[in-house]
Amino acid sequence: MATLALDLATSTGWACSDGASGVVSWREHVYDYGQLDRAFRDWLSDLIVMHGVTDVVIEPPVLRGAASILLVGLYWSAQSVACRHECRRRDGDSNKVRRWLFGPERLKEIKRAPNKYAARKQLKAAVIEAMKERGHSPANDDEADALAMLAWAKEAA
Repeated sequence: MATLALDLATSTGWACSDGASGVVSWREHVYDYGQLDRAFRDWLSDLIVMHGVTDVVIEPPVLRGAASILLVGLYWSAQSVACRHECRRRDGDSNKVRRWLFGPERLKEIKRAPNKYAARKQLKAAVIEAMKERGHSPANDDEADALAMLAWAKEAA
């Protein structure tokens, strides 16, 4: 059973249990949701077939701000494509994954910062570092989040 983890955003991080991972940007389509949806669905369908994916773990959207429309759309489309390919579908909540990765006390330490933006930046850097310690070379925090989600999904299966 091959598992695929998706960290959905304008730059979508992905990681597959066969060792492949990466980031794909949807920025060129961000102003045309129809085109973005078509490109995303084609890309995801190809990825599922190419890697023999039978299990898809998707980060559910956190609804805040203008990005909500994009995130809900990507989430909906990911669910639909995975269903069409008869894949098992699971949510990979980022807070749950980070609690698993760092433990609750370490997570509190990482999040300590003068403001929420600094805390978010520290958290992203910590996830990247944790994935490097596990032998990966994430291109950015989106890929690192997908790799962390994949590791969590393997253990939580």
